[in-house]
Amino acid sequence: MEQGYGNQTSEIAAELAAHFAQGGDAQRAVTYLHTAAKTAMFRSAHAEAIAYLRQGIELLQSRPETPESRQQELSMQLMLGISLIATDGYAAPEVATVYDRALELCQDSPDKLARFQSLVGLQAYYIARADLATAWSLAQQALHIAREPGQSPKQCQAVFVVLGQVAFHRGGFVEAKRYLDQSLDLYSAWDQDQRPSIQDLDVLGLTYLAWTLGYLGYLEQARQYSEKALDQAQQVDHPFSIAYAYLCRIMTSYLRQEVAATQESADALLSLVAEYDFPYFGIWGVMSRAWSLAMQGQTQEGLHLFEEALTAHNRHGADMSRPPLLMFQAEAYCRNGQPENALGILDHVLALIEERGDRLFQATLYQMKGECLVHVSDAFTTPRKSAKSWVATVEQSFFRSLDIARNQQAKTIELQATVSLSRFWLSQGRRDEAREILTPIYDWFTEGFDTPVLQAAKALLDELACTSLS
Repeated sequence: MEQGYGNQTSEIAAELAAHFAQGGDAQRAVTYLHTAAKTAMFRSAHAEAIAYLRQGIELLQSRPETPESRQQELSMQLMLGISLIATDGYAAPEVATVYDRALELCQDSPDKLARFQSLVGLQAYYIARADLATAWSLAQQALHIAREPGQSPKQCQAVFVVLGQVAFHRGGFVEAKRYLDQSLDLYSAWDQDQRPSIQDLDVLGLTYLAWTLGYLGYLEQARQYSEKALDQAQQVDHPFSIAYAYLCRIMTSYLRQEVAATQESADALLSLVAEYDFPYFGIWGVMSRAWSLAMQGQTQEGLHLFEEALTAHNRHGADMSRPPLLMFQAEAYCRNGQPENALGILDHVLALIEERGDRLFQATLYQMKGECLVHVSDAFTTPRKSAKSWVATVEQSFFRSLDIARNQQAKTIELQATVSLSRFWLSQGRRDEAREILTPIYDWFTEGFDTPVLQAAKALLDELACTSLS
């Protein structure tokens, strides 16, 4: 059988592995299980690859350990980590177990690339678990390897993307942009035909750069980079990377407050998930569709989908995706006339991120809290419009949002919080103050004037101008 296929044995590698395993030739069985797994991964058949890899690792661990067997197991553990991320999500406990084992196998190995890949895989797990300090430490270790003589520029690119990820989730958008720009500068320096490890690095870098630019206030550039991410993912024809690119479009559209575009990308992501079974992206697809429906008036259907997303999150989800999921749900509750429910959720999420340090959504959460407080009618015993304590509480949330956004240089979030505060002041008859605080931040923007987020600010400024003239 083996000789009959010659150089095409990869086509029947699984059958050959079973044949040699039954014949007691464990070494050749492991070799063909490795080949079968690679073939399956190339087809994005990750569940199939996992089965082959687990069988191969079990065979290796059942025999006396040698330097050669340790190297074989190391290669298979690294492949297993990639496929587990695809099928179970970044935060699956087995992902950490696999990469920890890979690092253990690297201790006596001269294979620096394998150690690098182990560190990068493990940091992806810790980012998903919202342990940004550990992720940063692992990335620094990987950067030390990448800068050694003889290492590939691809390794530096990967580390700069990771450092950009961590900075982004901490709310350090200027720092994130610096790292992500460095990562993209390196892209042309390495072979673009190489198959991505977990996902295409350029797609990942473009994704985080799009989001970073969106927060920094460059909404048109954010859209352009999100489209580049999708084009790149489709060019390399890697389903996991395509899913990431659709997630990029979802969050970019959300920052621009383009509800229909968010739903369109969510539906495209869910179609891909249905074909390839990526649970991490499935959660994002459902919760983004839920938010889109709620913003278009279909709040009951949206709230039902949020419960579905929460159930899936509790089963497969990453800690890092919990704040946006709950934040979207809180906004839907507020839209549905249930601000008290929304406030309870927002207070929970704010306490969570304060403890963990992932401050990406912190300013938006305080803005939403202020919006919910505006709609709470029975929180104070005196009439709402004249309750000084109520006014102070609402303002406190909006000012907290503004302080955070300004410290992060998150101009888009600063604009949204300023619009909320200005609208509130207008309702209190403080139109001059409202105009004075909104005008400078709106005038800062140089692009994205066709986006709903900037159009809403312009409409409010026009209303304030008309009100002041009347």
